[in-house]
Amino acid sequence: MQPLGIWKQLVRSCRLSGKSIKEFCEEQNLSTRRYFYWQRKLRAEQPEWFAALEAEYYRSRPNDAPLEIFLPVNTSTSSSDDKE
Repeated sequence: MQPLGIWKQLVRSCRLSGKSIKEFCEEQNLSTRRYFYWQRKLRAEQPEWFAALEAEYYRSRPNDAPLEIFLPVNTSTSSSDDKE
């Protein structure tokens, strides 16, 4: 596997781990400096157009509370069970 693919998996694993970057890098024996280098490189390659939502936050919302997400360029979207 190419370094780009390896680092893409590592950055994703770090995000999903719920740990700080420092903690994750220490556990994986990675340099935080190298981690941030590859994170910047990956973002420049393909910017993210989604937002990671913490599972605990989502579960703690009341069932009737709509989920609102603000997107770039002053656009937004929301999700609700109500059908208008």
